[in-house]
Amino acid sequence: MKLPLLSRKIAQGLGAHLENLSNLEEVKGDTATLLSAASRTHYLFGIAKG
Repeated sequence: MKLPLLSRKIAQGLGAHLENLSNLEEVKGDTATLLSAASRTHYLFGIAKG
């Protein structure tokens, strides 16, 4: 998946690899949005969705 340049540059500065962090942002077309902590609770704390 090709990520927007700005997202890639920000992640690069942090030493993060966005390709490995699919739970951190949502990409739709040319728009990338960081997901809130609330929407990532199941990933952050290992809680099953449901």
